[in-house]
Amino acid sequence: MIKVLYIFISLFLFGCQGMPSKKPPIHLNPNMDDVERYDAQEKQYFYEKDDRTKRNPIEGTIPYGFYKDDNPDFFIGKNEDGEYVKNVSEILDVDENFIKRGQDRFNIYCSVCHGYSGIGNGLVAQSDQYNVIVTSILSETLDDKSDGYFYDIISNGKNNMKGYSGQITEEDRWAIVTYIRALRYMKDNVYE
Repeated sequence: MIKVLYIFISLFLFGCQGMPSKKPPIHLNPNMDDVERYDAQEKQYFYEKDDRTKRNPIEGTIPYGFYKDDNPDFFIGKNEDGEYVKNVSEILDVDENFIKRGQDRFNIYCSVCHGYSGIGNGLVAQSDQYNVIVTSILSETLDDKSDGYFYDIISNGKNNMKGYSGQITEEDRWAIVTYIRALRYMKDNVYE
């Protein structure tokens, strides 16, 4: 009896050794492993009106984590009337640490183009490799702009500048705005 068991175990082990097979393996739980995919711009026949594979999101849908209706002044930089927020101090407490945080974030994200002083002489502006004209933050054309305007530009970008909403948090964007105000204040009161 024991010999038969040894023979059976040895045959089983040698039988499980495996040999190349042209048949697909048995997949007990497919779990969407073989879902048909579509390439970009590929024609798709499921929708009758248009044959696009990529569908636009349903109007009014908001991605998870992006619903920011509780305080539009803070998240968008505009009040309910659609006007820019006049001063950061209307929304947040501004102190020395907040301005220093703004300086730190400005030096990381903004000084590459605008320079450390904000006059538009950063490394990108000085390089011949990039054909970019950088606006001076101290320019007189920005004298009448509110803090919400600067926040909007940091968030969404303008002209050659890309938006930084995906990289800089809302509070840090407001901190950068306070530092920009400090630079503009120094231009008006210290350098003259």
